[in-house]
This record gives sequence, C-alpha cells and structure tokens, in this order.
Amino acid sequence: MNRTIRSLHLWLSLPFCLIIFAVCLSGAILVFESEITALIAPQEAERLPFFAFMSQLHKWLLHPRPDSPDAIWWGQIIVGISILAFVVILLTGLWLWWPAKRLRIAPTRSRRFIFDLHNTLGFLSTIFLLIMALTGLTWSFAWFQLPLSHSTIAALHFGNYWGLFSRCLHLVAALIGASLPITGLILYIRRLKK
Repeated sequence: MNRTIRSLHLWLSLPFCLIIFAVCLSGAILVFESEITALIAPQEAERLPFFAFMSQLHKWLLHPRPDSPDAIWWGQIIVGISILAFVVILLTGLWLWWPAKRLRIAPTRSRRFIFDLHNTLGFLSTIFLLIMALTGLTWSFAWFQLPLSHSTIAALHFGNYWGLFSRCLHLVAALIGASLPITGLILYIRRLKK
C-alpha cells in the first residue's frame, strides 16, 4: 500500500511541480498586496501592474479570459487540475509522513536535511495548504462547491479568518508550498543518481 501511495505522490508531483510552485509563490506574494500597495503607492487607485501579473499567474497562468463565454479557458482549467493534483499530493504526503511522525530537521550538512525539510515543513503546512487549495478550486470549477458562503470561502482562501495572524500563517504556508516542489525534485534527482 505504501509503495502505491509513494508512487502516486511522486508521479503526480513531477508533472505539476512547476505549476504548483507558481501558484503557491504568486499566492504568497498576494497575501499582503493591499498593505504593500498602500506603502509604496498610497495614491494608486488601480491595482499595481506587478500584483495584476501575480494575480493572473495565480488564477490562470497568464492565459487571458477567452472572448467567447463558450470557449475553454485553458489557463483556469490547468490551474484547477494542478490544484486537484496538489490536494492528492498533500494527502499522500501526509499518509507517507504518518508512520514515522518525524518533526525535526537534521543539520544542514546532513544528507537527511532536504528529506527532513520536505517532510517536516510539508506536514506543518498541510492543513493551511489544503484550506487554500480546496477553497481555490471553487473558482476553478463550477462543479466544485463547498457547503460554505462565498464570503467564508474567500476568508479561508485569503487567510482573513483570524486577521493578521492567519494571513501570516497563510503567507508562510504558501511559501512552504512553493518550496515543496523544489525539495521534492532534489530528493527525486538524488534518488536517480543512486
């Protein structure tokens, strides 16, 4: 069973790692958009181009909305499929972590450092990443609905439920989410070299 779960974790991670990295990193950048905008451009009424770019990357990989309402919006679909895969990756990662329950990180010179970093940070951020992923799916797919109001879904996705504290948690979790494809890829390359 663990071998199947490990294979699923790996083979879903490899094709989606770049998209997961881009969505998590752009999401982390957007957490404090309004505060950063107020700080660097307090008179600006419109969204700053940098944040508009990050938002488009986060939601639909910069693929513009089609002119026709019947056209397929590939960027939105690809992000949605990638986030569905990410949910499975997070759940399989939790399954694989569970037997050892290791919550420590070896010294940086140790061969276990990247492995421990991937596992420990992945576990610690899983609940927040799942919250962001599942709520984000409601914008990707009309068929994916949560039994929550739109304002609750938005608060959960953007981390507004406990104010500044939860937004900081979402920032850290999103940055960890962006690091997981990197550390996972390093582990995979190491395994290929053996």
